[in-house]
Amino acid sequence: MDALEFAGVLAGLHSKRGTKKVAAAAKTYLRPNDLHERWEKSVTIGTLANWRSQGQGPAFVKFGTRVLYPLEQVEQWEVAQLRGVNDNKKDAGK
Repeated sequence: MDALEFAGVLAGLHSKRGTKKVAAAAKTYLRPNDLHERWEKSVTIGTLANWRSQGQGPAFVKFGTRVLYPLEQVEQWEVAQLRGVNDNKKDAGK
Protein backbone atom coordinates (compact mmCIF):
# COMPACT_ATOMS: atom_id res chain seq x y z
CA MET A 1 0.00 0.00 0.00
CA ASP A 2 1.50 3.35 -1.06
CA ALA A 3 -0.48 5.53 1.28
CA LEU A 4 -2.82 5.34 4.19
CA GLU A 5 -6.34 6.61 3.72
CA PHE A 6 -7.94 8.19 6.75
CA ALA A 7 -11.41 9.62 6.92
CA GLY A 8 -11.04 12.99 8.58
CA VAL A 9 -14.36 13.10 10.36
CA LEU A 10 -16.54 10.42 8.82
CA ALA A 11 -17.76 9.29 12.18
CA GLY A 12 -21.19 9.58 13.74
CA LEU A 13 -21.43 12.09 16.55
CA HIS A 14 -24.01 11.36 19.22
CA SER A 15 -26.16 14.14 20.59
CA LYS A 16 -29.16 14.17 22.93
CA ARG A 17 -31.51 14.37 19.95
CA GLY A 18 -30.02 11.46 18.03
CA THR A 19 -27.04 10.86 15.83
CA LYS A 20 -25.56 13.52 13.59
CA LYS A 21 -23.36 12.61 10.68
CA VAL A 22 -20.46 14.94 10.02
CA ALA A 23 -18.64 14.35 6.75
CA ALA A 24 -15.25 15.61 5.68
CA ALA A 25 -12.98 14.74 2.82
CA ALA A 26 -10.66 11.81 3.37
CA LYS A 27 -6.99 12.74 3.61
CA THR A 28 -4.10 10.73 2.28
CA TYR A 29 -1.06 10.24 4.48
CA LEU A 30 2.33 8.76 3.65
CA ARG A 31 4.40 6.75 6.07
CA PRO A 32 8.16 7.43 6.27
CA ASN A 33 8.78 4.31 4.19
CA ASP A 34 6.33 5.59 1.55
CA LEU A 35 8.31 8.84 1.32
CA HIS A 36 11.54 6.87 1.07
CA GLU A 37 10.06 5.00 -1.91
CA ARG A 38 8.43 8.12 -3.42
CA TRP A 39 11.80 9.85 -3.52
CA GLU A 40 13.44 6.78 -5.08
CA LYS A 41 15.35 6.00 -1.87
CA SER A 42 17.39 9.21 -2.14
CA VAL A 43 16.37 10.19 1.40
CA THR A 44 16.67 7.53 4.08
CA ILE A 45 14.15 6.86 6.81
CA GLY A 46 16.84 7.91 9.30
CA THR A 47 17.26 11.24 7.53
CA LEU A 48 13.49 11.79 7.73
CA ALA A 49 13.69 11.13 11.49
CA ASN A 50 16.58 13.60 11.81
CA TRP A 51 14.66 16.22 9.84
CA ARG A 52 11.64 15.80 12.12
CA SER A 53 13.76 16.29 15.23
CA GLN A 54 15.39 19.40 13.70
CA GLY A 55 12.15 20.94 12.42
CA GLN A 56 13.15 20.41 8.78
CA GLY A 57 11.57 18.55 5.90
CA PRO A 58 7.88 18.20 5.11
CA ALA A 59 5.22 18.71 7.78
CA PHE A 60 4.12 15.57 9.62
CA VAL A 61 1.56 14.46 12.16
CA LYS A 62 1.72 11.81 14.85
CA PHE A 63 -1.13 9.45 15.61
CA GLY A 64 0.06 7.77 18.78
CA THR A 65 3.53 6.57 17.87
CA ARG A 66 2.86 6.49 14.13
CA VAL A 67 4.45 9.28 12.06
CA LEU A 68 2.48 10.26 8.96
CA TYR A 69 3.04 12.87 6.30
CA PRO A 70 -0.05 14.49 4.75
CA LEU A 71 0.35 14.03 0.99
CA GLU A 72 -0.79 17.61 0.37
CA GLN A 73 1.99 18.94 2.63
CA VAL A 74 4.59 16.68 1.00
CA GLU A 75 3.63 17.97 -2.44
CA GLN A 76 3.87 21.59 -1.25
CA TRP A 77 7.27 20.91 0.29
CA GLU A 78 8.47 19.27 -2.94
CA VAL A 79 7.43 22.35 -4.94
CA ALA A 80 9.28 24.59 -2.50
CA GLN A 81 12.45 22.53 -3.11
CA LEU A 82 12.43 23.12 -6.87
CA ARG A 83 15.47 24.92 -8.19
CA GLY A 84 15.58 26.49 -11.63
CA VAL A 85 18.47 26.26 -14.06
CA ASN A 86 19.57 29.82 -13.24
CA ASP A 87 19.42 29.41 -9.47
CA ASN A 88 23.03 28.18 -9.40
CA LYS A 89 24.28 31.28 -11.22
CA LYS A 90 23.06 33.55 -8.38
CA ASP A 91 25.28 31.71 -5.89
CA ALA A 92 28.26 31.33 -8.23
CA GLY A 93 29.67 34.81 -7.55
CA LYS A 94 29.59 34.45 -3.77
